[in-house]
Amino acid sequence: MPPRYRVLSVALDGYYSDFFTDRLEDELGFDPVNPANVAYAKYNKPYARFQYLGGFGLAVPATALPVTPQPGDKWDVDVQNLTTGSPSAVFNYSYTFLSGSVGRSLRTLVGMPAMQVLGPGLIEINASFTSNAANTVYIFQPKQITLVAP
Repeated sequence: MPPRYRVLSVALDGYYSDFFTDRLEDELGFDPVNPANVAYAKYNKPYARFQYLGGFGLAVPATALPVTPQPGDKWDVDVQNLTTGSPSAVFNYSYTFLSGSVGRSLRTLVGMPAMQVLGPGLIEINASFTSNAANTVYIFQPKQITLVAP
């Protein structure tokens, strides 16, 4: 039987770096060491701490999924630059749950090299979770951020 599709009401949570403590703002700069970075110039983030945070983390909100991940289930994340529309300006992440990984939180890092590939512009983040037991693909709401130089 073909899978069902269910659109969830939430998007992935975005964070500075992979510490998953500081929520992303609408704009994100490339170079955390540059004092002109939007984190400092626009959002007044503390330089002493944020200069060490590179990339951005994406996580599934704790209560977003109506099912518990099981072995064989799959989480997919697709990130693309809408401004350039370049087919090479993408970041893809796919994770299949193994028997020992059940209970693992759904998180990934878009590192600084991947941010360079994406380039400046409006970035759209799409994600889905495929549950084999429920025979359902859960689709998260798209999330958008803007990558700006520096």
